[in-house]
Amino acid sequence: MKGLLEREEADAALRSALDDARAGAGRVVLISGEAGIGKSSLVHAFLDGLEGARVLRGACDDLATPLPLGPIRDLATQGGEALREVFAAPPERERVLQAMLDELQRPPHPAVVVIEDAHWADDATIDVLTFLSRRIDAHPALLLLTLRDGELDETHRLRALLGGLASSFCVRVPLQPLSSRSVRALAREVGTSAEDVFEATGGNPFYVTELLAARGEGVPATIREAVLARAAQLPRETRELLDLLSVIPARAETWLLDLCQPGWDEASETAERRGTVRLEDGALGFRHELARRAVEGALPASRRRALNARVLEALREREALPARIVHHAEQAGDIDALVAFAPLAARNAAAVSAHREAAAHYRRALVHAARFEPPERATLQEELTLECFATDRREEGLASAQAAVDLRRAIGEAEPLGRALRLGSRASWWSTRGQQAQDLGEEAIAVLEAAGPSAELARAYGNLAQLAMAAQAAADLENWGGKAVAMASEFGDEATLAHAYISMGTDRYMRGVADSSMVEEGIDLARRTGLDNDASRAYANLAYVSFALRRYDEAERWLDQGQAYAQEHEVLSFLGYMRGTRAWVALDRGRWDQALEEAAPLLVSVPTPLSSYPALYVATRISARRGDPLAAEYTSRLWALAEPTGEMQRICPAASANAELAWLEGRLEQAVPKLEWAFALARASQIPRVIGDVGIWLHRAGALPHPPEEAEEPYLLQMRGQWREAADAWTRVGCVYERADALSEGEEPEALLEALRIFDELGAAPRSARTRARLRQLGVTSIPRGPAASTRANPAQLTGRQLDVLRLMGDGLTNTEIADRLVLSTRTVDHHVSAILAKLESSTRREAAERAAELGMLGDASPA
Repeated sequence: MKGLLEREEADAALRSALDDARAGAGRVVLISGEAGIGKSSLVHAFLDGLEGARVLRGACDDLATPLPLGPIRDLATQGGEALREVFAAPPERERVLQAMLDELQRPPHPAVVVIEDAHWADDATIDVLTFLSRRIDAHPALLLLTLRDGELDETHRLRALLGGLASSFCVRVPLQPLSSRSVRALAREVGTSAEDVFEATGGNPFYVTELLAARGEGVPATIREAVLARAAQLPRETRELLDLLSVIPARAETWLLDLCQPGWDEASETAERRGTVRLEDGALGFRHELARRAVEGALPASRRRALNARVLEALREREALPARIVHHAEQAGDIDALVAFAPLAARNAAAVSAHREAAAHYRRALVHAARFEPPERATLQEELTLECFATDRREEGLASAQAAVDLRRAIGEAEPLGRALRLGSRASWWSTRGQQAQDLGEEAIAVLEAAGPSAELARAYGNLAQLAMAAQAAADLENWGGKAVAMASEFGDEATLAHAYISMGTDRYMRGVADSSMVEEGIDLARRTGLDNDASRAYANLAYVSFALRRYDEAERWLDQGQAYAQEHEVLSFLGYMRGTRAWVALDRGRWDQALEEAAPLLVSVPTPLSSYPALYVATRISARRGDPLAAEYTSRLWALAEPTGEMQRICPAASANAELAWLEGRLEQAVPKLEWAFALARASQIPRVIGDVGIWLHRAGALPHPPEEAEEPYLLQMRGQWREAADAWTRVGCVYERADALSEGEEPEALLEALRIFDELGAAPRSARTRARLRQLGVTSIPRGPAASTRANPAQLTGRQLDVLRLMGDGLTNTEIADRLVLSTRTVDHHVSAILAKLESSTRREAAERAAELGMLGDASPA
């Protein structure tokens, strides 16, 4: 590739992907690396040499709150009429997706779609990229993304997209720094010390270029100084233009420059010739983002505010998108403009499922709450509450809902107050305040019934139906759900119908009085009416019920559909819950390492208690069974989370987990009070699995002498002492650990040896020790040895692969570098790192490595 050093392999990968696209087999190309590594330069060189391809280019901006669909809007200005029409009015999500897919098929072929700086992508843009990437292999197109993968934290939504790309159609092009040899060749051309340059830059091409271009004595102290030194050599008019460009993230359209700095085109010529800025597709911008930041950072605060005010005035004159106006209003300190446009920007973002951006704009507006009249302020609080639901920030949502209730009470209008109370009830439930949720829900109905029938009253009935479903109160559920359906039908409210169908159908399916068809009808209604949260809730419910009925394959099918939907529509609350449910399925099936890998990221990154509940349960159960020192802490946390809800689905698993740890520690009698509360809830639910899971521990404690006949078959057989039949029953439903548990209750050496083998394979050290002692008591002399020394010297119970990853973390490798070294996907490494941090109780990679060294876990070995 002419003009670029050490990029021959990257160029070859791009050319090969382009050939595949020409043949109709589309490809996704990920060009990754640190800032300044040369991603944009590689793309520009690649595009300059293209012939016969149709190129569409977009860029993500480093705005305080990203513009929803910003890069897709860029593409629309270059695409066909259908794509442009989508953005002629506020865009609808489904139309955007279909128009982009159609754009890939529009001749001439292939289409090369470039999205630069994808690490700054808003959630709605990520949805589009996810949608396209899953279908790209059937289209004559190349989707080329540049990103700084090292800047993506463990919870960044882009990680799910990157990890889910199949290697068959995804080409990864990680760019590395220049070698010392190449730096030496460049330095030699300008008579500078190569050693100094390489030491200061680490081979980063941008740093190298800027340092060499500065041509100062020695090496400038910082890259910022190098950029500013180069800019200082430009004419005054050009420097003023650079100042203006520096406050405009990404690029400035020519119309914007015409308004802000007439005559800019003459001022830009010198900067263009020197490679400081680039004019492309009707917009001018810095050649590199680092240069923009350096110039902006050097501006005095007063000048920065004045330049932003100038840009703001121009954007308002052209009636630009509210999100852009808000960014510059905030930077200019123009509170009037911020108050006027932040709510509009929030609603536009919410309309395209960019929920995090919407929440950010609502927060920005509510900083100046006193500037809004009480009804509008209450509406903003309610809308923020909904965005908090979607983004899994329930404590913030609860506070916002309470603020709305307080405002509505003061205003005194019945229907708006009823709505606020309903939202407050929902927010309370998600924050594990069960009684508060019930109280607010009942108050909402009292207020709304006094005002007469309405669609809002139907929603309030639906809310209490959902609370009844969570509490396994079937009679109340049928009562409130029936009222919701009747009134919603009267008012033609499909959204409330969907909500009620999901609640009622879930309960009927769980109790075995109906199949899943009512829930599926609710999903169809929710999807048709754009209720992303309710559709995701329905998928989560179907997965949980299938799992609870031990229909594990069916549960995983629902999880596949539900997680894809929740990810695509940015419903983070239910996405976390479903990931935890998948971990629970793996726990039941004896795939404990997989379960921990699924659960670990949720233990450190999910802010809402109920979303993290399944993952915490999994970690609690496995840590107890493996003798992990964290078991007591996890058990305490799980009970603290479950107790305030008062709900069977939280209390019963937590009580059972607490009992198992107590039993393993020889103090089962201490667990009886919690078990008795849980058992009363379990019996009221009439769910055999739950009755058995709690009942078996009461039976072992001697507090339940007569096995409950309604318990699930394997539990009932164990309580009757029929351990062999129970083991067979556990095998039929696919539960490995439970089979070993049943076998361990017998007196036959052969059965005990099989139980020991299973316990050893699972790493259930306390059970293995008990079983070995039992075998010795029976006079068995040929007892298999325990786990290898490497496992015994592994107090954090890391898997072998996690130990490999840990050693490489200790060597300072990034996740991408670890993935390359171990021949794993980056997503898998992400999960391993999250699990390691959780098991070592560390918040950073360095802290984890230090903790592992203290425990003597690193040794001298290197991974194979």
